[in-house]
Amino acid sequence: MAAPQKPERPMRGAGDEADLPPDASDAGLVKLYGFYRSGQYLKAVEVGRPLVKRLEAQYGPADKKTLKAEMKLAQSLYNEGALPEAEQILLKASRDEGKLRGLPPGALIDPYADLLAFIYEDTGRENQAERILLALHAYSIKQHGETSRQSNDTLGSLSSFYINTQQVDAAERFTALLMRSNEIVYNVRFCADFNKVADVALLKHDLERAENWYKESLKCFREVDEFDSRTRLTVQHNYAFFLQETGRLSQADTILRDVLSTSAKRYGEDDVDTAYYKGSLGRLLLREGRPAEAIPLLRHALSDRLNRYGPTYYETLRFRAQLVRAETQLGQDEQARSDIAAALSSLGQLAGKPNDAAELFSSVAQFMRERAHDTDRAIFFLKQAVNSNELIRSSSRSGQPTPGIDTRRIGDYETLQELLIERGRFLEAEQVGRLLKADEFRLLVRGAPQTGTTEIALSAHEKAWIAQLDAWRSRPSKVQEELASLQSEATDDPARAAKLADLQKLSDSAYATYKGEIETWLSDVKAMPGAGARDEALALQVDSGERLQSLLTEAGPRTVLLQIVALPKSLHFFLTTPTTFKHVALPVSRESVFQTIAEARSEIDRYRTVSDSELAQHETQAKSKLNRLYDLLFKPIRQDVDDSRADTILLNLQGQLRYAPFAALYDGSAYLVSRYASAFYTPAVQTRFESPVAPTAEASGFGVSRPLDGLPALPAVKQELDTLLGATNGVLRGQAALDGEFTLSALENSLAQPKPVLHLASHFILLPGAESSSFLLLGDGQKLTLTEINRSPRLRFRGIELVTLSACETAVGGEGTGVEIEGLGALVQNKGAKSVLASLWSVADKASPALMADFYTTLKEGHVGKAEALRRAQVKMLSSIDQSDPFLWAPFILMGNPR
Repeated sequence: MAAPQKPERPMRGAGDEADLPPDASDAGLVKLYGFYRSGQYLKAVEVGRPLVKRLEAQYGPADKKTLKAEMKLAQSLYNEGALPEAEQILLKASRDEGKLRGLPPGALIDPYADLLAFIYEDTGRENQAERILLALHAYSIKQHGETSRQSNDTLGSLSSFYINTQQVDAAERFTALLMRSNEIVYNVRFCADFNKVADVALLKHDLERAENWYKESLKCFREVDEFDSRTRLTVQHNYAFFLQETGRLSQADTILRDVLSTSAKRYGEDDVDTAYYKGSLGRLLLREGRPAEAIPLLRHALSDRLNRYGPTYYETLRFRAQLVRAETQLGQDEQARSDIAAALSSLGQLAGKPNDAAELFSSVAQFMRERAHDTDRAIFFLKQAVNSNELIRSSSRSGQPTPGIDTRRIGDYETLQELLIERGRFLEAEQVGRLLKADEFRLLVRGAPQTGTTEIALSAHEKAWIAQLDAWRSRPSKVQEELASLQSEATDDPARAAKLADLQKLSDSAYATYKGEIETWLSDVKAMPGAGARDEALALQVDSGERLQSLLTEAGPRTVLLQIVALPKSLHFFLTTPTTFKHVALPVSRESVFQTIAEARSEIDRYRTVSDSELAQHETQAKSKLNRLYDLLFKPIRQDVDDSRADTILLNLQGQLRYAPFAALYDGSAYLVSRYASAFYTPAVQTRFESPVAPTAEASGFGVSRPLDGLPALPAVKQELDTLLGATNGVLRGQAALDGEFTLSALENSLAQPKPVLHLASHFILLPGAESSSFLLLGDGQKLTLTEINRSPRLRFRGIELVTLSACETAVGGEGTGVEIEGLGALVQNKGAKSVLASLWSVADKASPALMADFYTTLKEGHVGKAEALRRAQVKMLSSIDQSDPFLWAPFILMGNPR
């Protein structure tokens, strides 16, 4: 989830002498300061421009009055969006003061460098901005000390920078330093800094913490008049953004309208922030399904950004992308096509902002699909939207929370997959499915290692389209670069002014030409040539297929990979064997498939309460529902699997398909487990299949049997651990810790000297989309969350062949997608374990110890792999008289290496 998209504009500079009271003897300077401090930036600019000229003529360019006026004018211009002019003034003032102080050319001087850094950030020069801010902070510490006001202010600038650029670890570190520094330097915690803490929590997807801090910040503003009202409105806006991203659209609407009304009354309809708030409200109305109301607001915001920043500014492109989506929904084709052309002509400016690029590509793809009916170009733009998302996760450092992967972007993956299937490009669709699951996992578990393929390959035709667009864009881009270079020069040379005017005209003409070329290209709805498209798709599929088949060769000669995808109106099977690839489609709605899964799970769960007299009826009904599920989820591909002579199936499932108990699918005469071993294959993990089948003789065990914190007792856990690790008759050698002995430190000590098997028999509550609320219950009552497991360097599973979680609990239906159970497995694997054995529901019964005993006994013998050992234990149980019900043996699923 991205942080609020309105950048923080610095209200105070680093070591900003220009913010000290002006010389009261100069009325013009007092007036300039007054307008700036009251947030009337446009009036400040109108006063500041002639004032700077007068002071320079009267006192000289390096006089304190002149430099203060230039700084305040630059700040006002920055807040009004006149970035090139502000940059020019800052460079000139910095040079003038440097000469006065005898400093070398290019020396960093407060407060000019601080604001320059924010201008560089806003104009895509983030590396330069970061270098300046870090250097300023180091200089402030050296010159003034860590507890100085100057060092405190540079901390504030660094915190804002890292929040705006979504560098999560750095944002968290510098925001925490800022909060501590404020208490030392000012003996107070500032209201606006609470907002920073909330923004960081939102970047980390810690929603509860984010909301608490947003509320704390707003409460603080109600109690004290700390900053100007613009800052308070920014915090209200950010809280509304948070509410919007968490689905509370009505509340967000109310707050945003209040923010917009207040800003318009206080600063005017054409104010820089008022315009932004209009765009934010338009974006919200679009999400509420009210495009007609959204369009005038988005147009106003777009017009404002065009006038202030020009067509290439990222906020300009952001509002244009939203406008294209609204125009598409209303069927305003001509206007949408024009806006798309204008946006694509400025696309190069989004190179460092993949979130905004993904939004733009997604909007264009929606138009191409729904209005232009051009499937091939829709695929082209959706591929780029997906690749922009993949750029976010692939560029994030290992262990650092991955920011900005918007949950709504998941729809782009699903739509792309659907269109590729429609075009018969099945292996490309299969690859999209793998990427989708990897990103689902990262939405559940922030900071997961970045592994596997990170982009969708483009066909030759699609690469040619990119080359053509780049070629058309090269002329206006070169002119724009020359214009920007000239604008950054701080000189009053008349020849420069004339050249600037000429270059601006040339730039406008070049962009107009490019826009026309794109509009013509967009209007050409001819599909890719049939034979050529097939050849290109085949080339991509051969490459992708060879990689998958290589993976299967490592897994074993009789192992196949089965991906199942539920689209809104069809079910698709992608079967990859060591030698072939097969696609099968079934015309059935996603809703009916998921409903069938829920009904089967509900009937299985009824075993908990069924009486002896109802048992036969329950068994009949369960088999009937599991047979219906078999007809949907396996029968269409059964013959192809049998033809491959497979004995092990790697299951790559999407959505609520992951809740289906595959081992219990019933073909009318037998359960699937009677014929096949299976394991979940998770693309988010680089599963290591090379480890050979070997005897497993040692283990560590932990369990909770007593009721704790509202969770019921698990009476079979003691027997389960005794069966596994009992001193006399235990299947494996090792130590077990039960109830009070099962503490975090005990677990950490065990992991420091790992055994091949780690067995955890306790409640593991898995909640959809809630990393910080999903937890393992420890024996002392502590709840060890997925977040803590993910982040702790002491909770690593290296050297462990198998982690068993015998009492997992997941919920079917509602908001769940099944990613929570697979995400748990992927997390444990990514932290070192080869495989994970978990359960779809908790089996608090004697059945679990019996199944585990058989499973571990087979593993100990070392003749077969983990998937086959689990299959044999399940088959033995269903063959018994009193333990044959699927409730008792079907929940157990293996994730990772089946060997």
